[in-house]
Amino acid sequence: MELQSTLKASYALKTKADACQRWQGLPGSVRDRFIAVDHVKNSDDGWDIYEVLVQESIGPVPVANSQKDEYYLSLLLNSDASQPLELDLGYGSFFRPNQPGLITFAEPQKVQSIKGRGPFHSVGYYVDRSIFHRRVYDLLDHDDVDLDPLFARVISDRSLDILLRRLLLEARDGEHFDRESILDSVCVRLLNLAGLKLPELGDNDHLPPPSISRVLEYIDAHIGEDLGRRTLADIAGVSPPYFSRLFFRSLRQTPQEYIRTQRLEKARQILLAGTDDLPIAQIAVQCGFSDRSHLAREFRRNFGLSPGEYRRGY
Repeated sequence: MELQSTLKASYALKTKADACQRWQGLPGSVRDRFIAVDHVKNSDDGWDIYEVLVQESIGPVPVANSQKDEYYLSLLLNSDASQPLELDLGYGSFFRPNQPGLITFAEPQKVQSIKGRGPFHSVGYYVDRSIFHRRVYDLLDHDDVDLDPLFARVISDRSLDILLRRLLLEARDGEHFDRESILDSVCVRLLNLAGLKLPELGDNDHLPPPSISRVLEYIDAHIGEDLGRRTLADIAGVSPPYFSRLFFRSLRQTPQEYIRTQRLEKARQILLAGTDDLPIAQIAVQCGFSDRSHLAREFRRNFGLSPGEYRRGY
């Protein structure tokens, strides 16, 4: 990384490692190697995300002072280091080239050492093992999976790279429309890379019409609320990931896409109703968007105008 890029990245991040609880138990000499950190809390689904700029690897200590039983994914965004990073994640030593998009998968409590000189700009994703395996169980109907093939290697996978970047953006923006499908896709991709495949839907697998009607009626009646996939799956009477696949087969849209479309249409109808005294921010909340700017981004993306422009034009 050039100096200008390093400074730009450090200004974009918010805190020093000292302020992050996850790293507070590390020696000061280790914390000093972190230039800047941004902790993106995503506690609703058990994933913690950290964007990190470090000037040097943290050496022969765990990647974080974690006593939790969890998994850790590291995505390299940028680096100008001249030598590859040497890692021992508890399953033998290997080298990671300094190529953006490369990923490692680890159990933080088993990490032995990470050696090399930066600067490194990366994103770390932490998830409790029980939460991860609960999602795996929903996907496979069992969670007896062998992830060992992922622990002692560098993962170069464009699909997983894109998914992890999307997860970071969604968490940072506070937009959760696609979060469940992204997390499912991350887990599925990791399972694929470990040599496991998701069971195929059979020709007769579908959501019965009464189940579809119940789900769509619930969405319409609760459009301004948090429409979690698990809630919708319970209404349909199937597991959450299975629900997403069956919903898509029935409507040719993911649940998230359908909900987004319905929320935008609800906002459009309110704007057309001539309620000029109703603030855009209130319309946003009423239709299930996180705030005015969230509605504005989605509305312009879909209709080519901001909500205010649309209201004035019609």
